[in-house]
Amino acid sequence: MAITQPRLGGTTSQIRVAGDVDASGYRVGNLGAGTNAADAVNLGQVLDLVRRLNHKQAARVASTGTLVLEGIQTVDAVTLIAGDRVLVKDQTLASENGIYVVGAGVWSRDEDADTAERLIAATLHIAEGEVNHDSNWTMVSDPPFVLGQDSAVWVQTSAAGQIDAGNGLVKIGNQLSVVGGAAIEVLADLVQVRASGITADLIAGSALGAGLAGGDGVPITVRAANDSIVVGSDGIRLGALSAGFTLIGGADGQAVRVRQVTEEEPVDAGDHTAYALAYPPLAETVRVCLNGIRQRRQVAADQVQFDYELSGAVITFRTANVENDLVVVDYLATA
Repeated sequence: MAITQPRLGGTTSQIRVAGDVDASGYRVGNLGAGTNAADAVNLGQVLDLVRRLNHKQAARVASTGTLVLEGIQTVDAVTLIAGDRVLVKDQTLASENGIYVVGAGVWSRDEDADTAERLIAATLHIAEGEVNHDSNWTMVSDPPFVLGQDSAVWVQTSAAGQIDAGNGLVKIGNQLSVVGGAAIEVLADLVQVRASGITADLIAGSALGAGLAGGDGVPITVRAANDSIVVGSDGIRLGALSAGFTLIGGADGQAVRVRQVTEEEPVDAGDHTAYALAYPPLAETVRVCLNGIRQRRQVAADQVQFDYELSGAVITFRTANVENDLVVVDYLATA
């Protein structure tokens, strides 16, 4: 070994070596952590690397819940046999988690994971199972770690093989895509309903609002409650109104066809108190005049000041009129 350009003392020391180094069985101690590609590394760095690359032989199945760790049993829908490896990861007492070998009696930890050093950062593949097939799991509890005493936490690190294309999807390699069709259009950055894709077959009747009918396979139409609205092939229009009728807005906001009656002289029942109208009126539209003077209607049972009350198509005055009194009524009626 040739040593050239030694620099010793001060705060740094540097030896340049031109040739191989033979330590003759001696240990090189207090070696700093390597940082560059050509640097030597210390044992701590090597062990850390080994821990992070602590891959284990695959297990047949992994637990999906707490297991009784003994005897031949079924795990994740797979019937096990003696000698199978099982990743136990869901125990209530997490210190029991680990990699086990199935046996007729009590299960034992497999020899590649039966110490803390062997279990730290352990990573393994799961070959079978209804839930966990083709998944990878890693033990992530940090050292210092005491096997059988400290919690062994396992997390799933990959499961590409578990992804299947469901309804409306197709899987090609590792890529999932939406399947287009007559109703669905798939573009580069979005999925949308085609303009021609919405038909009566696709709309439920329960989704229709007031005034609409159809759905559930039946063409959607506007519902016409009476002849005031006409729905035709050329659109929606007001129906023809008979003479004396008009349209007003009802309490529910819909148009109502009504008969407009003006200056009707109701029929005196003979007692000059009760008078019969030709049609049952809409009470809030009645306007009664006695000898040209507007009369007040009773609208509440405890009302004191009123001139008449209305019941159906009959007007009853509070006090009897005289024979020649003139009663004139304006009102709207639905008949």
